[in-house]
Parts: sequence; structure tokens; C-alpha cells
Amino acid sequence: MALMPSHSFSSRSALLPTALVVVISVVAGAATSSLADDRSNLRSFEIEASSPTGFFPSPAYKVTIRGDGTVLYRGYENVHVKGNRRGKVTIQQVAALAEHVRTSSFLDLTGDFPGEPCSSIDQPVGGLRIRLDGREKAVTTCKSPMFVYQLLNETFQLARAWRWVVYDPKQLRHDIAHGWRVADHMPQIMDGAIDWDADEIIDILARHGAALNGDTDFLIRAISDGHVNAVRTLLQSGADWKCESRDADHCPPIFAAAVSTAAMLRLFLDVGTNPNLVSSEGETMLISAAYLGNADTVKLLVDSGAKVNMRDPQGETALARALRGEREYAKVSPEIAGRIQSVIEYLRSHGAE
Repeated sequence: MALMPSHSFSSRSALLPTALVVVISVVAGAATSSLADDRSNLRSFEIEASSPTGFFPSPAYKVTIRGDGTVLYRGYENVHVKGNRRGKVTIQQVAALAEHVRTSSFLDLTGDFPGEPCSSIDQPVGGLRIRLDGREKAVTTCKSPMFVYQLLNETFQLARAWRWVVYDPKQLRHDIAHGWRVADHMPQIMDGAIDWDADEIIDILARHGAALNGDTDFLIRAISDGHVNAVRTLLQSGADWKCESRDADHCPPIFAAAVSTAAMLRLFLDVGTNPNLVSSEGETMLISAAYLGNADTVKLLVDSGAKVNMRDPQGETALARALRGEREYAKVSPEIAGRIQSVIEYLRSHGAE
């Protein structure tokens, strides 16, 4: 009996039901059309972000992202790479950035927020110029709304400007292999990597002898900046988080509980931090978190086994500290006072006294 001829991939499509072929064609056409629409809408889009600079030396550079995904960098002073560099991001990333511009109402800002009032008192001033949807607006960061800073930082991060401002990881590995000594560039290069939450650079530095523990507390700095990637990499690389001999402001887990997020604190719990850890002055993570109304952190600690009625040397429990915080913030920051109120209710529902 003769064998039936095998079908190629293209010939198999002829065996599909006509209706299914139509559906596939429509979906494929819609996807292509959607991407084409994104490119058309973004054709004139351009965002130009200039780093904040002032009287004191700081990295001076400019990043431009265009609608086609082109990234242009120019480094001026106090950067690893001076001059021009090019990069690329995806159309989808550009579209997301453009949408953030639209929802921020940046283009509706009144005035250009001149930089003189800030530069006259040595406060660093950056700049942001955006062209989108047939409109264009340029402002400085001096006394501008917070979303201007957020768009500025989003642009820098999307462009991965840290490759040129701090160090490109590939180039860093090459230079180390050819005699570049990490110790000769500490702590400045580690500080720069933490500033950018550049975990890959932190990992390279740590693997090649960077001293993570000593007079410079890189963990505290990374926590203060809210940089989860940097903290995770520092912990994985051996940064000392234990604090039996440290006060609360220099004890990384307690500092994280006070000023950062539950996601940040979870990093410390994951490496073995006791949820009832006590600093050299008797502070606990739960007490610190309760005082500032960090509700998610309080819940994480209680779920992880923190004792709600532990007391500090002054006899305060987490509930007592939260009640004091509510009184102190009631007039100066009703928002924080409101957060603390929810913590008070949660603690009481879990047996706090």
C-alpha cells in the first residue's frame, strides 16, 4: 500500500477549518496593526532628561529616548564615560513611558520652573523636556512636582544610563581581568552602583574583593534609597546585617522596618533574621515599624512570629509606640497619623496591650 505524502507546515494550514483560518488571520492582523499604531503614535515622541547638577561635584550627563527606541547618551563630567553613546529599548517600553507621561499631566504644567532659585542656594537642578502628541514642554526640577523627578529617573533607568555613568558590567569584567583593582576605586564605585540599584555591578565588585563591611555601611545606604535589588545582592554577597552591638539607626533589619517596605524587610527575614531581633539599645523591628505606621511591615512581622507585647527599655510595646506616634503626627502629618491608626487597630486585634 502506498504511503500518504507527508504535509509541510505550510500545507497543514490548508487542512484547518476555514473559520479558524479567518480567526487566526484577524488576530495576527490586529497584533500587527496594534504595533504599527504604537509606532505611528510615538513617531514624534522624544524625552530628554538632564541629570541634576549643582555647586558640588556630581555626575553630569544627558539621556534622550526617541519614539523608535533609540537611546542617546552624552556624558559631561564626573561620569565613567564622557562623550556620546547609543543604545536601544523596545517600542513597548517606549509606549509605557509615553503613557506615564500622559497620565502624569506633565504637558499641562504651567510655567517652566526656572532653576535659579535652587542653584542660588547650591541645590542640584536637573531638566526634563518632552515632546508627545504634537505638544512639547521643558522644565527644570527646581520646585517642580514629584512626578517630574519620577519621569526623570524612569528615563535614566529605562536607558540603563548607569552603564555609562558608573560602569558597563562587560567592560568592568574585562578591566578587572586586565589588572583593574576594585580596592583602588572603593567606596566610590560601590556607592555609584547602589545609587543606581545596579545589582550586576555590585555582584561583580563583591566577587572581586570589595569590602562590604567596615566604616562605610552600604546596606544602610541601599535601604535608605529603597533599592531592593542592591540590598538583595549585598546580602547574598556577605554584607553584615547582624546588629547585637548596633543601635537601631545602624541595624539594617530594624532600619528597614522603620523606613522601608515589607518587600525590603522580607529580604532580611529570608536570610535568617529573628523577627524578635533586638538592637543594642533595646529596639525591635515591630516597635520601629509600628511607630511610623508601616502596616504591611507590621503584618509581615506578626505573621513571621514577632511578639506583639515585647517592650523596649522604656517599657513601651509596639502598641504604646504606635499610640505615641499617632499623637505626635496628628498635627504635622495627618497622612502618617492615619496609617498609624490602622496599625493600632491591627495590633489590638492580635492581642497587643
